[in-house]
Amino acid sequence: MTATETPPVETESQSEPRRRFKITGRGLYIGGTVALLLYLVAGPVGILIFSSFKRTEGSLPFESIAPYSLENYRDVFLSSSTYDIVWNTAIYAAGALLLSFSIAIALAWLVERTDIPLRNTIYTLVIAALGIPAVIAGISWGLLGNPRIGVVNVFLRFIFGADSLGAEGPFNVFSFWGMIFVQAITMVPVTFLLITGAFRAMD
Repeated sequence: MTATETPPVETESQSEPRRRFKITGRGLYIGGTVALLLYLVAGPVGILIFSSFKRTEGSLPFESIAPYSLENYRDVFLSSSTYDIVWNTAIYAAGALLLSFSIAIALAWLVERTDIPLRNTIYTLVIAALGIPAVIAGISWGLLGNPRIGVVNVFLRFIFGADSLGAEGPFNVFSFWGMIFVQAITMVPVTFLLITGAFRAMD
């Protein structure tokens, strides 16, 4: 009686070819984007957080002589200026939102729920403002509402006979309330788009 040899059974891992890591254009694009975001965002944020736990009197945050401390956080949270900034920021945001919503609701109602002439023109002009970059809008409002040389202020002072040397006002877009007004105006187009759909769907 002769012994027969049993052929080796191929396992699934042996029968299938090994998968190799393959670099594709899509993978390079995603990897490059992630690396760029980490470099531009995560890196500076990480350095900022690390430096916030270091005392820097007489040294830099990354020097070995700079000790770890929570003194920076204590100074921030115990300073009255911090809460003044928070309060002013809240007023600024709330004021800009309230004014922008008021203007956008009024425009949307006129365009969608009334029969005023040139409705399509008004709609186009409001939406066209979305194409203006924020930097250009800021410069433009500065030229219009500068308290001394702004076009609007110069015109009003000329009309009312108050355009003397060194005269300022009556408007100042660089004031707190002036900045709220400018911010609200720049937010109107987006708010208008959100509201017009709701008014258009009303019975």
